Amino acid sequence: MDYPKPIVNELRVHRVRVDADFYATAFKAKLSNAEQLRVRTMLVIGGRDLESGDVSVRLHHSGPQGTNRKWKFLQNFWRRLKCGAYYFMSAPAQIIQFGPGEGPVFSAVGDVYRVLATGEQTGGAYVLSEARVPPGGGPPPHIHHSEDEAFFVLEGEITFQLGETKVVGRPGTFIQGPRGIPHAFKNEGSAPARMLILVTPPGFEKFMAEIGQPLPSFDAPPLPVTPADIQRLLAVAPKYGIEILPTPH
Repeated sequence: MDYPKPIVNELRVHRVRVDADFYATAFKAKLSNAEQLRVRTMLVIGGRDLESGDVSVRLHHSGPQGTNRKWKFLQNFWRRLKCGAYYFMSAPAQIIQFGPGEGPVFSAVGDVYRVLATGEQTGGAYVLSEARVPPGGGPPPHIHHSEDEAFFVLEGEITFQLGETKVVGRPGTFIQGPRGIPHAFKNEGSAPARMLILVTPPGFEKFMAEIGQPLPSFDAPPLPVTPADIQRLLAVAPKYGIEILPTPH
């Protein structure tokens, strides 16, 4: 099942193109036979644009466009492939239905997250979660190197920091944070806040399940953050292309 030589596959993440010769020499040798099969299957489906995790595939020629950027892409692709953060669109999107408060719920870094749609359920398109952020809650500053993240405030007030831009989000506020931009959010008010978080491509739900603790319901209080939680966050985040930044004082 080797690639037909006339076909040169374009892999794109962060709008970076990687030609087939570079893939064959620098990346393919690092994969097991099973993983090569998964990637080959992803690359040759249909001959149409295919969003699959970080990867968009088009079957046409693309020349070298910067070896350093390619290496960065391949290293991140390899890391996320090994931890199962890629979806290869093996199944179409599913019908999803949850009642109020239903669905998998996790306590993570002092907040509560309810997973509404996973990458497997959306055909590898996105992951959607609802977050409940108590007063003083919110994650440390960080960078997503593999995903774009969007927020829609439902209740309360949340302060967002995106690069040098600070936005106070009230109900009805929508914010998009592109990958590669340092960002954070915090509930600086006195009442709990709720918002929807859309992440594309998916994989964030796997990260959340790995760092979080399951809760019985979305109404349950978040678990106190312990030093062990912080160490787990710092250890797991790089596997998913997430860079945790120092908290400003």
